[in-house]
Amino acid sequence: MGQQRITLFFPLVSRKKTSPSATSPFLELPFSIRRQIYHEAGLVSGKTINMNSWAMRKKVDNRHRQAFDHGDDADLPPVPLSLFTISRLINDEASQIFYGENQFAITGRARRGLRALELFSNSGLAKFRSLTIRLNIASCDMLCCGDRERRCGNSYIDCSKPSSHDMLLSYASTPDQLIISQWHQICSRLSNGIQPSTLALYVICDCEDRQTVDMIVKPLLTLPILRDFGLRLAREYDKELQGVAKDTVLRLTRRWPSQSLPHFRFLDLPKEIQLKILEQTSLVYNYETTCAQDHMRYGGTCSSKGIPHAVITPDCYLLKCFCCRGHSAFNFRCSHCDSLGFPHGLFLDSREFRDAAVQVFYGRNEFAVSMVGLVPSPASLSQDGSISIIPGLQQFPKCSIQFFAVLRLDFEPSELEMLQPNQAGWKTWLNTTDLLSKAANLAILNLEIRFSEKIFNSVWDMSETNAGYEKMDVGNVPQADPAVDYSERVKELFRSSELG
Repeated sequence: MGQQRITLFFPLVSRKKTSPSATSPFLELPFSIRRQIYHEAGLVSGKTINMNSWAMRKKVDNRHRQAFDHGDDADLPPVPLSLFTISRLINDEASQIFYGENQFAITGRARRGLRALELFSNSGLAKFRSLTIRLNIASCDMLCCGDRERRCGNSYIDCSKPSSHDMLLSYASTPDQLIISQWHQICSRLSNGIQPSTLALYVICDCEDRQTVDMIVKPLLTLPILRDFGLRLAREYDKELQGVAKDTVLRLTRRWPSQSLPHFRFLDLPKEIQLKILEQTSLVYNYETTCAQDHMRYGGTCSSKGIPHAVITPDCYLLKCFCCRGHSAFNFRCSHCDSLGFPHGLFLDSREFRDAAVQVFYGRNEFAVSMVGLVPSPASLSQDGSISIIPGLQQFPKCSIQFFAVLRLDFEPSELEMLQPNQAGWKTWLNTTDLLSKAANLAILNLEIRFSEKIFNSVWDMSETNAGYEKMDVGNVPQADPAVDYSERVKELFRSSELG
């Protein structure tokens, strides 16, 4: 008896030929549903992808990390390549999401170098919307390292591993000549592939001299108009090289400043709108403004932190640093760096403009005034006297006190003995409270009087003086006398004030 075929024990499935015109039910779904399915399949968006290692997905050991290693890449799932091979329509949709909604970064001296860009066809390059190319970077990538005098908006750190930096690019070096030649080829590919006003391109190339800078800039000028562009040509700031970077960026973005615009009639606006506009300037500081005895510590903060675009991602530090103040670089988000610090110019335009600036500056900032300092000796004003209460509000213009909204008076480190009626600083303190009573707008003023909290000798010895601490933060009393009721002295301080 012959052996029976195994197919006899299983029902046959009819194999009907699919019509060439048949449409998959998946393609009939709305694009928003298909997009969600693509994400569930592993397609990412809103990320920064390292093109040097996006296929490896192997985390780099911190001990062997280089300046160009992107630590967060290992947290990304592998690229779902099967999505791109299902059909032409799905390939187009997945490519639009993957290349259009992610930011790509590639480093010349990392693994595989710039080879990944050379593998793309012209149609593939046309899909990119954000691309950062780092031919070489002679500093750390997360925070700029080096001299504190550089004052980079990306902060600065003492570099613990200078050997991880790239050497400055030089046309005289044979290996660098190969990089420059490859750079010319990539620029040629980009000029043939990308569409005008679609790509945001950011290039970092720390060059050694002007000849090398010219070799890097020349092929860039062959590119079509870019949607956005940032260029860094040297790690250290150089006025000439920054001018080259600025001119190149303006040419490739066609954002030449217009010279024909009339002067804006700011003072013709209603007062409320004037104040709202001034609140968006550097007049308003995000942090507390500290006022010492002889100066006001005011400083603006860099909002861009060296990032040339406004899209912030968890791994956006991979796209630093294009700070125009710390490097020979230019990008449009750093155009305000020259205005960091106290905005003197806003107070020098006209009397009306100055009055509006005064109202915004003193009304929208928080001020912390130190009320303890050196009192000059009566014998000679050039000699410093003893530590006592000082007229801390005298440094402010009288017209500005009415705009105070948040004011803190610091008495630290000090002793409450300075606030006794028999002390020289007592009269100064009464004058201060009298000035606030008459000049300040108490309905809007949030006044805080802060004393030092250095009351305990040890964290193990808190029982004897804990009651006094709960009532009021008294001054710096290294040897607290149990017989003295410091809370009564604090009450006397406020009884003498007319603010209550």
